[in-house]
Amino acid sequence: MTVFHEIATNDLPAIIEAVANITGQKGNIIYIGHSMGTTTSYVYSIVKKESFRFSLKGVDIIITCCLFAKYTRII
Repeated sequence: MTVFHEIATNDLPAIIEAVANITGQKGNIIYIGHSMGTTTSYVYSIVKKESFRFSLKGVDIIITCCLFAKYTRII
């Protein structure tokens, strides 16, 4: 889980900020994740809750690589 945590807390916020700066669309970005990208978005939404809420308009999850036994809602 360390890899997911590092990507979610360091890389993903930096990538989203770079996309927002380049496009001028802060808060209007839709994140699309596949496999590890979906799991990273789950961790990001939990660990960086406020950043997640204000920097993304939506998240499109294609396939996850983790099983959540009692998953009901992240946000």
